[in-house]
Amino acid sequence: MRSLPILKPNSPEQNIELIRCSISGNLSGVQNAINNGSDINIVDANGISALIAASMAGHLDIVKFLVSNGADVTLKDQLGYDAYHSAMFYGDFKGAKTEPFNTIMSVVKYI
Repeated sequence: MRSLPILKPNSPEQNIELIRCSISGNLSGVQNAINNGSDINIVDANGISALIAASMAGHLDIVKFLVSNGADVTLKDQLGYDAYHSAMFYGDFKGAKTEPFNTIMSVVKYI
């Protein structure tokens, strides 16, 4: 598996805890951040959203939670990857054969 990117806030004041919890697999942290008013579509300095982060890391439960709570599946990071393509890339380009990435791809597919 490829190494996950280092998350960077857009500014020192930006709170990216939602994204950090998403990439680390902390579902309760994601839920708390959303309940405490975090923007579900917040992005870091590289354009990585919570949904993209969870897709990269293979956290299906967080992907499902974010999508069911209105996360934008069309957001793209600075490299042009959306959640679908992030899951494909981090699933070693075997997205249709590698769990949980193939399921994530079906959850976030919008095309």
